[in-house]
Amino acid sequence: MQHKVSNDRTLSITTLPTGGFYAQLDKFVAIQDYLPQQECVRLFGVSVQDFENENFLNDGGCQTYVIDIGVADFLKAIHNHGGWDSDLTKNGNFINRFDDFWIFINFNSVLNQTSSYAYAAFTESGPQYIEVSAIKLLNKKIQLPPLESDSPLVKPSAGDVAKLSSFHVGQGMCSVYTYAEQQFLVDAGAGKPVTREVYLRNRHQDGSQFQNDLRACLNKKHLTAIISHLDSDHWRLLEWDSSICAKTTNIFFPIGTTSLALRSSAIAKKVKALDSCTLAFDSHNYLAVFRTKPSRSDKNGEGVVVVAVCDGQPALLPGDYVYERMLSDHDADLRVLASQHYAAVVVPHHGDRASARDVPPAIFWGMQRRPIAFFSAGTHARNRHPRPGSVAAHISSGFDVIVNNKCPNIVERRLL
Repeated sequence: MQHKVSNDRTLSITTLPTGGFYAQLDKFVAIQDYLPQQECVRLFGVSVQDFENENFLNDGGCQTYVIDIGVADFLKAIHNHGGWDSDLTKNGNFINRFDDFWIFINFNSVLNQTSSYAYAAFTESGPQYIEVSAIKLLNKKIQLPPLESDSPLVKPSAGDVAKLSSFHVGQGMCSVYTYAEQQFLVDAGAGKPVTREVYLRNRHQDGSQFQNDLRACLNKKHLTAIISHLDSDHWRLLEWDSSICAKTTNIFFPIGTTSLALRSSAIAKKVKALDSCTLAFDSHNYLAVFRTKPSRSDKNGEGVVVVAVCDGQPALLPGDYVYERMLSDHDADLRVLASQHYAAVVVPHHGDRASARDVPPAIFWGMQRRPIAFFSAGTHARNRHPRPGSVAAHISSGFDVIVNNKCPNIVERRLL
């Protein structure tokens, strides 16, 4: 079966495995990229065969799937047919540590549109709609091999000056640091109003061209990705775009983290673990990476914070690690970052309420342009990012704010 799209590209619909999925939670509330584009539970899964044969543990990984289940479908399948193991539901553990355990999903593929669908990850194929018949949280923890530790390759090149750009990608984050022939994707995510459907066909629903400045920007020989943390809105452009994924030499995630999503055969051998390090091109151009040591552990806390320095001017790229969490981090070097001056910041956690607190001050000396606070946010109605309080707090700290959460295209904005 195939989807015909408006720019004459034909996308094949994923053929799903029989017998169901064994899956891991990505987000309890996400927005679907395909119709009906409603709130969903997003999971990553493998086939029953790959689960039973433990193919997902192989060095080369296996085929993985993205599964978007409408919230109502998810709850109905739990209450009517699935259920939770009683040991896991005590004291709210099924919410707090939900992504630690395997979830079994039984479904039937259908021809008509439903509130749920799945597709093969890291392939440019359309969704297969499904009817979910049962969902069960198993009393079995997901045990995945640790990522191999490594550091990005640095090639000094005297006389060059780095540049830093961030991109409007909707509800996600994406920045690019360029020095000579080397480029670093610092996060590579996207979300509503930018959708996978529009991205793959390269046209909007009305037939107008989709603008994609990221593809044009990634024009150097050596590309490395550094992902701040596991949430897919910080890396899913690598899943959407096979050409970007193919040219990326390594994809670094914070040391000590892993996910079923990273066991895809498309990226398993590229994925590495990254600890605190400095990638120095020269004394005025470098990337400083800090592995967090959070006072409480969660997805947003287990990450890396990046300081990108271009010609001596620093920019803070903290992912979803808000400033007040930096101040309470167990790493003294990272705590210092929260009170330093910056020429630019990519505002943490898309400009949520917490990002309005403890905003670091802006730099004004030696600047050729005004300091910038870049808000990377979308149109997720429940989140309502960015929050007005966060925008106001960054203005009070001396930054010119850039906010365009309704931007339907991927648009570049130079920060340094």
